[in-house]
Amino acid sequence: MEPIRENKLTLTEQVRIQIRRAIFEQALPAGEKIDQVQLAEQLNVSLVPVREALKLLASEGLVSLIPRRGAYVVKLSQEHLIYLYETRQLIEGGATEKAVPLLTDEHFNKMNGLMEDMQSFMYKKEPHKAIDLNQDFHMTIYEALENPMLTDIIKNLREQSKIYIYRYLMGTVDIEEIHQEHQQIAVACQAYNVDLAKQLTIEHIQKVQVTLLEKVVSEQA
Repeated sequence: MEPIRENKLTLTEQVRIQIRRAIFEQALPAGEKIDQVQLAEQLNVSLVPVREALKLLASEGLVSLIPRRGAYVVKLSQEHLIYLYETRQLIEGGATEKAVPLLTDEHFNKMNGLMEDMQSFMYKKEPHKAIDLNQDFHMTIYEALENPMLTDIIKNLREQSKIYIYRYLMGTVDIEEIHQEHQQIAVACQAYNVDLAKQLTIEHIQKVQVTLLEKVVSEQA
């Protein structure tokens, strides 16, 4: 990790971003104890922003804070993956059902732009940006509900999903297939076909779950 430099973001937020990326890129492996002193030295900050950043990451489900033992990167497991993706299917499927009737041309234009940018970054071999844009695409739908509690829950679940995606799917996805799935969801939304949009969203999440589960099982066999 690079030392923190002057930035418009708060020190804690900058530290959070650095640790978060280190977790996704496996510089901090799953299940590993985080050496907070060493981390502070690497980032050239005090322990205070490191501890505050770890608390934020714990709220996102990326870090476990264990009293008298310290902070650990969450472990990856079949059980966690199944619970995570089943929860996402229920919540995001329901959110899509409620959100579609509220979508406007502004939402549709934003979704179309995000799809094009996402595909472009995937072809440019910049998966980090593509993954963030993927989340923005889906969140554009859910944000039509104007329910910050719901969107925070979905973002939290999606952040946890990224650990698996970065570890097992980086460089292996079919770009055109993913783009087509997003297009199908967008078309269903623009047609205000609630049932189809919900079904496609759930199937989209299920497909990723099946692929990830196969890789987790293979690794742990």
